[in-house]
Amino acid sequence: MLDRTLCWLLLNSFNAGPMQNIALSNRRDRRIALLKPKAGRDGKAAHAMQLLNSMLWAFKGTTRSAWETSGPEEADVVVFHADDVKDDRLAYWRANGKLAVQITTGDQAGLTDRHALIYPFRAAQAFALLERLDEELQSAQVSANPAIPATASWEFVESLQQFRGQSGPQSWSVTARKPFVWVCSGGAGYFADAPTLLAIRQGALSLEAQRLIPTVTPPVEVPLRPEAELSWFAAYNASPELLPGLSATAGYRLSRWPDFGSIHPPTGQIRAAALLASQSLDVSQLARRARIPADEAVRFLNALWVHGRLTASMPVTAPAERPVPARGGFGSLLRKLRQHLGLGV
Repeated sequence: MLDRTLCWLLLNSFNAGPMQNIALSNRRDRRIALLKPKAGRDGKAAHAMQLLNSMLWAFKGTTRSAWETSGPEEADVVVFHADDVKDDRLAYWRANGKLAVQITTGDQAGLTDRHALIYPFRAAQAFALLERLDEELQSAQVSANPAIPATASWEFVESLQQFRGQSGPQSWSVTARKPFVWVCSGGAGYFADAPTLLAIRQGALSLEAQRLIPTVTPPVEVPLRPEAELSWFAAYNASPELLPGLSATAGYRLSRWPDFGSIHPPTGQIRAAALLASQSLDVSQLARRARIPADEAVRFLNALWVHGRLTASMPVTAPAERPVPARGGFGSLLRKLRQHLGLGV
């Protein structure tokens, strides 16, 4: 329940005119983390975070994307107080593609972040900031999309990627033949009937054989599903071989967690993601450590790479154990002889 002060600030801050109501089914999901100010600070810092949280609730259905609060590791945006600007975690989160918003409860002199809110801020200011953040996240996603090979297996995935990067008025495409799958531009979502959805998830529908063509007759009165769900299964089921450019001997690490909310991966893949979040692993190491088949590890890495969630690095390997040499006697003589002959210890 909003307290009286929050209600007053919220209701009296809408001075930018009415905001357009946007259908929930046509919006992307965005996650935002409101970092709790450090203990011992004045009450304004906590009140500022509470105000922003209340505004997020009030904005539901009005912003281009659907904003939900979450923990910082899953968030697209982290909000912090100006006094916490030296928090070491901020540099790590920014390096992993998260945007940061700085809230200050003092004067503007201490404001150093390019995304900022000065408390007490109006709802129109917070609304405009969320829309700018949404545009930056969409632009970053498009520019970070890896190149997809121009082969038959990956043609549908490449088409989805190009359609996701389109801006401007929404447009629709549909697969050229049954079962039909409708896709909305800009990553807004997609639609397919229940049997087709099940076939997509199970890999029973050969999406690589489908072709997207423009249409002016999108599905009517139906809720859209997240486009990331379609592109995930399209990439996962495209090929049992690694994408060209990926190597079976290179190490890979998770840069950001995928949105597993709509994908619902099996336990083995969640275990694989957790492993990749903490260390660099190659394909065979990932399959062994996550206890999943080798082809599942390959498909999982393909899907992560297409969604820009992987970074390549050398795998972390434990140093080889050296045999303990025998002490004295014949063992010592044999060891020296092997060293002399260049046979090692």
